[in-house]
Amino acid sequence: MTTDDFALPAQEFQAITALHWISRFGWLRARELGALMWPPRDAHPGSLIADDHRMNEQRKLASRLLSRLRESRYVLQRRLPGKAGDAYVLSGAGIHYLQRRLAYTARAGDKWGRFIDGKWLPPSSWEHELIVTLTMLHFLSRGATIKTELEIRAENPGQRKYPDGLVVSKVRMRDGSHQDMIQWVEVESADKSGLKMLALARSLIDVTRRRAPTLSSLVANVPTIVYRSDLVNLAGRKVDHKNRITKAVQRHIGADLSLFFVQMSFKNTSYHVAAIEVERTRIHRLDPSDPTSDVKSAFAVNREGIFTRTVVDEKGRDWTLKVRPLHDRYRYEIWTAPKPEEGKPTERFGYPIETLEDAFRTVLARWTARFYQNSYESQ
Repeated sequence: MTTDDFALPAQEFQAITALHWISRFGWLRARELGALMWPPRDAHPGSLIADDHRMNEQRKLASRLLSRLRESRYVLQRRLPGKAGDAYVLSGAGIHYLQRRLAYTARAGDKWGRFIDGKWLPPSSWEHELIVTLTMLHFLSRGATIKTELEIRAENPGQRKYPDGLVVSKVRMRDGSHQDMIQWVEVESADKSGLKMLALARSLIDVTRRRAPTLSSLVANVPTIVYRSDLVNLAGRKVDHKNRITKAVQRHIGADLSLFFVQMSFKNTSYHVAAIEVERTRIHRLDPSDPTSDVKSAFAVNREGIFTRTVVDEKGRDWTLKVRPLHDRYRYEIWTAPKPEEGKPTERFGYPIETLEDAFRTVLARWTARFYQNSYESQ
């Protein structure tokens, strides 16, 4: 038996390859499928930033292939809002075809979105999903390997938290050796605050401290946050997403945090990528000994006039720092904030102090020195 026994007609090989890519991401447009299947010579698949002529050629080739797959009833075509174009998902027939040809298990996309009065509408998360896909393709084009969220969820059921994707790259160390950099990717296309921002901060801390869950035999060690460059608020003003995330995460960390920021910008409303800028940086903890640190902004005040801040220690446990009025002075307090199954919050330290500013700085310094590393076991 020779390798020729396993040869496939070119069109069938293209069909299998396209269906496999769609199954990995859940859905794709012709533009992204073209970048995956017809990369430039000697380049990795997935490059999104190329000359318009090449991108148009890739898109046309993918469109013709998708038309054949639609005629074979292997894919379903779905119209996205505005000028975003068409999305293609696997049909039940496409799933069976993949299983028959590759013994590959995938999930049909007929439940993606919904029909209302005969009109199909995408899920509210479609734009987020598209930016995740564009991010994964960018890293693929740089020679990395990826795990999409669909793959991660299928291979690791029952997890409390999933990344938007995992990216694995070989990094050359100073001694000449190579190590795996495993990026935990979070795409931030929504305005998070409060508990959601605390959850984001906790996941970033866990990844940095090598406490991320093992997913598909991978343990992420570098957090990566992706955001659009053109976000605006309700008043129409541009949002500095990087600065907003930095300040929000800074409220909850007790030590500096190293991460990647990935900024994505688009040429037009069809989500044609114009540029992707990757920056490795550090979010610095608030230093209470630095007189220029705006420590008050890290605390939220309630109706009773009590200032609180939730922080996460080195072992991933939550604490609540409090500053409350006390007659003509203030009192700062350090409380544990365990999960409900772990017990009730307890006050671990408290002391009166003269001014509000000193209370903020002292409670931060005391918690960092006494409780950050030793956690609930501190005496």
